[in-house]
Amino acid sequence: MNRKHLAYLFLVPLLVACYAVWQHWRVSDILESVDSSNHLIQVASDAMKKDPKAIIEFESDGKNYRVPAAEVIESERSVQNEYAGQIMLARAQGGMTSFAIGLALLCIAINAGAIALCRRSVTIAKQSQDALVQAFDRCRKLLPWLMVTQIVCCGLALFAVVGYETLWFATHYKMNAGGIKVMLLALLVLFGILWVLYKSLGSIRRCFALFQPEPNHVVGHNLTREQAPALWSLVESLAQKTGAMVPDNIVVGMLEGFYVTANNVQLEDGPLLTGQTLYFPLTWAAMLDKDETSAVIGHELGHFAGQDTQYSLRFAPLYAGITNSIHTMAENQQNAPFIDHVVLYPSLYMGVYFIEQLHETVSHWSRIREHAADEMGARASSAQALASSLLRISAISEPLDNTLEDFFNGKPGFDDLVAALAARIGEEGFGDIQRYLEHKAAHPTDSHPPSRSRIEALGCAIDDTLIGHATRPAPQDPWENLRLWFAQPEALTGKMTGELAGKVAEHREEFRRELEEVVQQSGEAVTLYSGKKVFFVGGILAVVLFIATFALLQIVNPFAMEGIAGVQFIAIALGTGLLGLLTCFVLWQQWQKRDIPFLTMTPDALHCRQFTAGIPLSAIEDFSVQTANDTTTVTLFYREGFEPPRAVGGRWKNYTRVKRGKRKLAFVFIGGLREGDSRKAYSAEMLVELLVRNLNAIHARDALARF
Repeated sequence: MNRKHLAYLFLVPLLVACYAVWQHWRVSDILESVDSSNHLIQVASDAMKKDPKAIIEFESDGKNYRVPAAEVIESERSVQNEYAGQIMLARAQGGMTSFAIGLALLCIAINAGAIALCRRSVTIAKQSQDALVQAFDRCRKLLPWLMVTQIVCCGLALFAVVGYETLWFATHYKMNAGGIKVMLLALLVLFGILWVLYKSLGSIRRCFALFQPEPNHVVGHNLTREQAPALWSLVESLAQKTGAMVPDNIVVGMLEGFYVTANNVQLEDGPLLTGQTLYFPLTWAAMLDKDETSAVIGHELGHFAGQDTQYSLRFAPLYAGITNSIHTMAENQQNAPFIDHVVLYPSLYMGVYFIEQLHETVSHWSRIREHAADEMGARASSAQALASSLLRISAISEPLDNTLEDFFNGKPGFDDLVAALAARIGEEGFGDIQRYLEHKAAHPTDSHPPSRSRIEALGCAIDDTLIGHATRPAPQDPWENLRLWFAQPEALTGKMTGELAGKVAEHREEFRRELEEVVQQSGEAVTLYSGKKVFFVGGILAVVLFIATFALLQIVNPFAMEGIAGVQFIAIALGTGLLGLLTCFVLWQQWQKRDIPFLTMTPDALHCRQFTAGIPLSAIEDFSVQTANDTTTVTLFYREGFEPPRAVGGRWKNYTRVKRGKRKLAFVFIGGLREGDSRKAYSAEMLVELLVRNLNAIHARDALARF
């Protein structure tokens, strides 16, 4: 567990608890006095029951008193009535602090319990795959409740702490203009906390949804036994041969690799498929012979055989969904406000910690599962066929990715993706096969070991025979291998390519319209001048320095001093005087440039007078803007290969403003800027919007040029 996780899981609630303890201490004197007063009233009442004229003795402030019980009761109640408002407020604040302390400590206990649960589950999960499934199932049921409780406790504890301070301020300060503003701010914070808690109801649903499987969205066709009898016959015979379950569905597609899943599958233009599904990629299968295809399908069916069945059915889809969902939530909360950090982050990092703890164990069992499935694939066909298929699939990955990239970029000549893949392999070949030995096959729910280790585990030698067979040319007839499984593969692949092409065309047309809208937003050139604040601040600084110089020379009069002290004061006076003159010189330089644009932003370039030349927007990859004490620093990160302009003002400014090693340029301005001839105020926030708009426009223009 890293420091960030520890901070959110324990330090945040601990800080809330400590702050609440300090708040309780602030009202403890009043509460103790009230308790002491009530005790004295009770003692006096008990005494009067025995004797109406009883006199009681008590100690207060180190002195002993003998007072009639009736007077004690009357006096104490009179004091309590006089300060009834303060007492009521103190009790309310004391209740809030107790409430906050209890909830914050409960958060810490919940986090400690969650960590213990995760660590215990990981220890158990290392014993076997069944133990992993059981441990995960236990966490899947308990962790959402812990996350929900964490959200509610953190939110209510923070609400109580802020509510305490709101009451304190309302009763200790006058409600003038300033006081009303502070109260409004406090009420906004309270409302913000309630809003986050309200949003957390959605987070509660998400917490439970995280631990429920979501369907895989797949582009493909579900083929029945009547539509693909040969393929179904192969799958059923391989399932019988390996002792695996026959899948309920076979989906053919063009975009992914071979895999099986027990998760529901939502076809993009089709129904929701339930049960076990085998995904059969036409692009890959067209390049594999019968033995290789049988070995690959046997490997995939091996995940539904023996002890692996429960892992594949219950664990793998859920784990993949939870991992993706939690990481997505973490990314979405990166720029969240402060309240979310206190209320939602501890719960979020509880889920992140759970995933991180389980990941190593899952990876361990995934490697074992893949080797066991490889044994099933070898049994279904042969070890040599499976080894050849592993290498060939790895080698096909690059030409297939390039083919799909060209297809999605709208390049012409893609009537059939299978034919296009075969043509690319025929033209480019496979290259050096050695680099494919470390390739890891992609899978939606599992991680695969490198091809080399899988082939070695099969007992096959990586020799010229294996490599030669794995890298054989694509068949002259691209559909030759598919004819083993489909009556008319050309019609099937052509139809699916056409459907994909239609979707690609729609997406590209929509994307084109979006790019054109972004380009239109760039607008005309914007000219910005330095603001007046630099003269105001610099003028005050110069006056202060000259006054200090005068005071040192005339009032302190170091010339009348003897020894080193006089010399030191004279040196200080001369230093402040020189600084004052330097400030005046800088102000004079700025005054000379007052009518020279500080920054000009055109649709294509950024021109700043602090650099010798303009900076093309196409050369800027990113930027940052930081403002502190009315000084704004703009940093531009330029692309590799771009030759940046030099900074104006000599070697020192060139060193501080141009960082070639880090590929960045920086310029600084004090106060705001002024736009155009009217000199209308132009803030740093407006400059950020301008930079974003024009950078998006230039990148959109480049993208349109590549269409």
